[in-house]
Amino acid sequence: MMTATATGGAVSGLAVRLQSFDCRSIPAKFHVEEAWQAAAKLRARCIANRTRSSLEATEAEVGMMMPVQLCKGYDEGLLEWEEEWAYLEALEGTERCAGWCEPSHQPLWGNMHETPKDRCSFVAGEAFEGQVKRICSQVQLYCMVVMVGA
Repeated sequence: MMTATATGGAVSGLAVRLQSFDCRSIPAKFHVEEAWQAAAKLRARCIANRTRSSLEATEAEVGMMMPVQLCKGYDEGLLEWEEEWAYLEALEGTERCAGWCEPSHQPLWGNMHETPKDRCSFVAGEAFEGQVKRICSQVQLYCMVVMVGA
């Protein structure tokens, strides 16, 4: 029961740190921001190049059709950011978020026509707190029931 209590407290602290706008003082969170920035820069270059090679499409139109994984250089970027990009892509796809430390107006990996509901670090903090904290509470309750029944 003490482990569940301690874990619940740690989960709350981590969730608050994920949800805060402070990215620089949390190295792991800042690392994910660097990965997101690398993908955003790659996509911006890709959209600019495709727009220049198009006779009629605007940058906004190309952006609505161009997820980052279709951009030249994405496979090379995976060599450095594979885990981080997979995580961010999964969050964008399941949680309808965009950006990491700062919100973005458009996802990088898909759902280009949907408006993101928030930045992904905030959504990750909410999910983490909701799911893991609930499990810790269930373990605490189970332990109390066992102790009372013994």
